[in-house]
Amino acid sequence: MIECKLISKSPERKAVIKAKGRLQAMLEYKIFDRPAKTTLRMTDIKAPIIVDDGGDDRKLLFP
Repeated sequence: MIECKLISKSPERKAVIKAKGRLQAMLEYKIFDRPAKTTLRMTDIKAPIIVDDGGDDRKLLFP
């Protein structure tokens, strides 16, 4: 993780991240009950390795 910025605390906690490999994405917490349980999903993914983020039919491109 290179950078993580919290952009919203309610109604859903959201953060924008930047990571190695030019990965950028938004993390949306679905369950935030720390320390017991947290669940999140990654949306708005921008990365050279991911061509399409369409559900279970995820297509990956390996250079």
